[in-house]
Amino acid sequence: MSRPTLKISLNEYFIVDLKRTHANKGAAVFVGRDLVSRTRYLEEAGRFPEALVNAALDRFDNGTTTRAILTCSVAKLGLTIVPAGSMHLNRLFTDPSLTVARQAI
Repeated sequence: MSRPTLKISLNEYFIVDLKRTHANKGAAVFVGRDLVSRTRYLEEAGRFPEALVNAALDRFDNGTTTRAILTCSVAKLGLTIVPAGSMHLNRLFTDPSLTVARQAI
């Protein structure tokens, strides 16, 4: 079984939702790919190009509610975990991709 790989880029950003992130618990929450959902898992987090982030800094990197972080920086700090929703044996055997996810710490 192969482990999922995390694509990193020097000009793409993850957007951290600062209001939902709990730094003292080591749990970062990211804006999802659809710009509406939120996730703790890097595979589900949106990766946004630098041009988009720079065009709307007040939305994506205002320091109060959001912070843009380079994907390459976050990837170095990731931790591989088994998501709780994947613990059911029937799901583990039918979809091996559910067995690991990367979470920023």
